[in-house]
Amino acid sequence: MLKKLTIMYPKEYEEDLILLIGKLGCVEFIVPEEVMGFRREVPEETRYVILLIDKMEKLAGKFGIDLKKYVSDVSREVEIRRYRYEELLGEYNNLEKSLSEIAALATLTKELENLRIFECILRASPKAESIYREGGKAIMVDRLNEDYIKAMLDNIGVEYIVASYGDNTIFYMSVKNDEIWNIIRLIISKIDYRVIDIPKLETDKTSIIEAVRNRILELESTTKRIKNQRDRIIKDATIKLARLYRKALILNKFLKARTYSLKGEYIAFLQCWVPEDKIIHLEEAIKKLKGITVSILKEKPGRREETPTPIKPGKVVPSWQSLFLQMGYPTREDIFPWFLAGIMWAFMFGFMFPDIGQGLAIILMGIIFYRKREVFGFSGKKLGNLFITVGLSSTFFGLLYGEFFLVEIYPPLMPGLVEHWLEDRASVSWVIKYALLIGIIEIVLACFLFMYRSIKHGEYKEAIFGEWGIPGLAMYLGLILTGLYFIGITLLRPFEIAGIKVSLVFPRKGMAVFNPLALVDSWPFYVLLAGIVLFLVGGIIEKNLGDKLPSLIEMLLSMIANTLSFTRLAGFLIGHAAFALVVEVMKNMGTVVYYGMLLGMNFLVLTLELLVVSLQALRLLFYEFSTKWYIGRGRAFRPFRL
Repeated sequence: MLKKLTIMYPKEYEEDLILLIGKLGCVEFIVPEEVMGFRREVPEETRYVILLIDKMEKLAGKFGIDLKKYVSDVSREVEIRRYRYEELLGEYNNLEKSLSEIAALATLTKELENLRIFECILRASPKAESIYREGGKAIMVDRLNEDYIKAMLDNIGVEYIVASYGDNTIFYMSVKNDEIWNIIRLIISKIDYRVIDIPKLETDKTSIIEAVRNRILELESTTKRIKNQRDRIIKDATIKLARLYRKALILNKFLKARTYSLKGEYIAFLQCWVPEDKIIHLEEAIKKLKGITVSILKEKPGRREETPTPIKPGKVVPSWQSLFLQMGYPTREDIFPWFLAGIMWAFMFGFMFPDIGQGLAIILMGIIFYRKREVFGFSGKKLGNLFITVGLSSTFFGLLYGEFFLVEIYPPLMPGLVEHWLEDRASVSWVIKYALLIGIIEIVLACFLFMYRSIKHGEYKEAIFGEWGIPGLAMYLGLILTGLYFIGITLLRPFEIAGIKVSLVFPRKGMAVFNPLALVDSWPFYVLLAGIVLFLVGGIIEKNLGDKLPSLIEMLLSMIANTLSFTRLAGFLIGHAAFALVVEVMKNMGTVVYYGMLLGMNFLVLTLELLVVSLQALRLLFYEFSTKWYIGRGRAFRPFRL
């Protein structure tokens, strides 16, 4: 449970207070409403700090540095304090300067290549020096286009030199004005060519070829030195940049936190959400600040006030928590039984995917993923957790069905199923019944969760008259029982637990179930009618009967549709068994064909079917089960942490 705190303090001590709160990491600031005599202030350096962070990210991208990875490594090394923008800017400029040589390496390498090309031109003909002094232009083309270029230059009347460079030909031309150069480029635009930029050289004391050779030697030495030092320079710069980035993030968060305060002439105040169990720690820490008198006002959130929701990370299978959060973040009114939801998801997965061998393979994949940082863009640890849990469920149901890598190794242990059960109509019928039973149990459980949530928050009318409260539960049980007695069905064969006989046998009553005079036979129908009446009474009490009547029809239809939707559990289980049947049939096709098909089918099941079954289990969990009691329109509690 969160409480709203209003913290009042002398405004000159704001920096110390925000640093303290940032170190504790248990407070989420509230955007303040306007109060007469107080104003919000945005520190002037905020914009410059954001620009500096952007510069750091671009610099890191330029050199292939993963800032986020290294920032997490150096976080503990960086002191949490009030940094100054000028201080960080100076560090950044020094760092950028240390990397400037490496940044210039590409330019130097290009210049070196152009000089080597020019050296080939100079050695090809003594005329090259005079063309250079006149301002020559050079192009490189494929040798296949050499004759075409020669013919074009001869027709124009341009003096040129031809030199070979690897598999290409260099044309060095005496082009005395831009008009001729533009004509040449227009003519050769249909072929691939490259313009060679000839660098300007100081040739007062030496010949051109000597100047070129000296510059080549100088560039070769410089580029070799930079390449040798590149790894060391980037490694040192990476650590420095990560530390600097962390400091800039601390400063940015600090400056943003200051925008949440309202400042008067002498005092300022902040409003924030704090978990009840953290308030005492916050108060004790504030008391230790020397020379500051701080007043704290505590309030409970208003009934309709939107508040963030703190969720403690799960210690057992935390990935189930993340999975259920895909439905939306819980509100203050929600209950959040993520552990129950995770068990149900894994249970339904195993029901559709029963195989000992494949279950063990999924567990092995989960262990491998768990040890990796990231898998397919997801957290390796969370994905590994999910795989391990569904793998255990798959192995458990595989033991019940006697299946090992799509091969039936012993008759199924499931009641009602026989060996090669897919070929037996009665066995298939039992599979469908088990799927419907799972659906009935989950929908009834959803009704109880709806009532629990309503009662927990004092919404007793909602529990008594709400669509998935007592009326919904009565209507659903009445509807299902009426249908079961009407057709006559056995959902579960009789068995004993500790001497207690358990059975779900519904004898066929036909139209007698609707006979109002035969209460013994028609009591399920009366339960259905009682639910409808209670639902409509709620509409009269709440004065919204006009809205209740259409929703009543929708509810009854959705109850039937939701229950039948769980037959997909049986459908995908039958689909899984069909793969095993195909493998069984292939035994008569020869050893090579059989084992090839066995390997192929298992690969298909462990990839495509694994994904499809996971999604189907999620669909039943999110839609048929959770939508009846879970709102999921909240937002996470995000404490301010430096």
